[in-house]
Amino acid sequence: MKDKIIYYHAIKGFITFNDLITDLKIILENYKSLEEILIDILKNFQFDDEMIASLFTCDIKSSLENIIYVLQDRL
Repeated sequence: MKDKIIYYHAIKGFITFNDLITDLKIILENYKSLEEILIDILKNFQFDDEMIASLFTCDIKSSLENIIYVLQDRL
């Protein structure tokens, strides 16, 4: 399937699956950077690895990766 238009925005114009995938990839990279920064901060405050892992039980990164994979597979 070619890059399908999924929405039309009056200012931005046509929004496609590729646009959505690109935006989600940017969000994923930003999240990874934020996660690394937070882990470094927690380690500086002497949190152990088990405690840090328990704080990141909601795995947003995997969810975003799954959404990106499904959308790319649709193209």
